[in-house]
Amino acid sequence: MSRFLVETFEEDSLPVAKLSDTLEGTEALIALGYGFNCYRFTRRGPAGPEEYIHSDPAFPFSRSGPNLNGIPILFPFPNRIAGGRFVFEGREVVLPRNEGGKNAIHGLVLDRPWETASTDTRRKASVTGRISTDSDGGPAALWPFPFRLEVTYTLFGKALSMEAVFHNPGPGRLPCGFGSHGYFRVPGAERVDDLRLTAPFGCRYELRDLLPTGKKIPLDPEDEPYLRGAPVGGRVFDTVYGDLTFQNGKASVRLEGGERGLEISWDSSAPILILYTPPHREAVAVEPYTCLTDAFNLASRGVESGALFLEPGEQARTAMEIAILD
Repeated sequence: MSRFLVETFEEDSLPVAKLSDTLEGTEALIALGYGFNCYRFTRRGPAGPEEYIHSDPAFPFSRSGPNLNGIPILFPFPNRIAGGRFVFEGREVVLPRNEGGKNAIHGLVLDRPWETASTDTRRKASVTGRISTDSDGGPAALWPFPFRLEVTYTLFGKALSMEAVFHNPGPGRLPCGFGSHGYFRVPGAERVDDLRLTAPFGCRYELRDLLPTGKKIPLDPEDEPYLRGAPVGGRVFDTVYGDLTFQNGKASVRLEGGERGLEISWDSSAPILILYTPPHREAVAVEPYTCLTDAFNLASRGVESGALFLEPGEQARTAMEIAILD
């Protein structure tokens, strides 16, 4: 029997991919038919599978809450666009204001069907999903700038990695940004209050109604303990951080509780970090972004936002890894 397995199947009419490393006892489940959301990452434990990603038990088959479960993929923009509007090259783009009628939020691909581009079981277990403005159910009607997005999940040992590549097939320039919105937990710590958090931030961004002004501000005194590692306790996060510390090309957040831990790391293509504690406090959302929230509107005002404007034929990439710590 091969150490690495990739199985694709349908459950409740929803296509799913399962990645397995039978030697290490790790598995990942990815909803091919619903946003390419990785909604489970488990490792074999003494009492059964130990879960490191938070999802409602009914997700994704409920086909609801795509922004509240697993690892939502945010593209062609992460987080919010103020008022659901921006102007690019003289063209006004109007998007659904799906945040209580106020803003557009969380991109256009997190609840759509993706196609399976490839799988691999030779030296790892991996699956690549693809979506474009031309895909069935794709967002062409909402995003007037053609794109193709490919995301690959790879399982090896105790680590699950994600690589995203976004292409501009032309003919015009493509405004875009990428983010992931993973909800992470540690077995044995039922609430985030019980976790110890270590994070690499160097500054905060000033927010007005959760939208960055573009102004960097110093860390609050309550932030500074997390540079060395501190209990989350009752801390509530919904915060945009920058000036991240990258060591050997990687920045990372650690979540530790009891005898288990998780390290989420990413490369310098994502210089923005959002931390969020949902009201149920059963997970911490660790969100590396390639650009700031509301990046296109900030860029139009001359603010450095990290927004990408890809030329025809150009592509960009970003990568993240989720590693279980013993």
